[in-house]
Amino acid sequence: EKDKQNEKAISNLKNKFEKEIISLKNSITDKENEKKLKEQQLKNAEVELQNKHDTETELKNMIKEKEIIIQEIKKDNEELKLTMATKGGEVEIFSNLMNDTKSENQQLKIEIQNYKNEIDGLQESKKKINSNLE
Repeated sequence: EKDKQNEKAISNLKNKFEKEIISLKNSITDKENEKKLKEQQLKNAEVELQNKHDTETELKNMIKEKEIIIQEIKKDNEELKLTMATKGGEVEIFSNLMNDTKSENQQLKIEIQNYKNEIDGLQESKKKINSNLE
């Protein structure tokens, strides 16, 4: 009878230990799965951080490109202003030349008219001389 009780007690302890071992194995498996999940989350966070860093770098590069374009536009605007000032100056010079030419033309017209008047005067004198001779 005692042997049966001992066997039963041993069997109960064996079952209890087996259940405890299974419970510990399950707990270890849960902890390992939790660890794997946390490692994956960490990897995901690192990838996200790298992506954000890449995006930040990309945005900084885009800003640099835009700043270069802005500088080029400013330079082009300055060159355009200089060109316009130069062209404006050229237009002013051309306008002055045109005015000078107009003045010279007016002066030449006046001189031509004076010559015509002199010629007319000479022709009148010739006519008078010729009529006096007749």
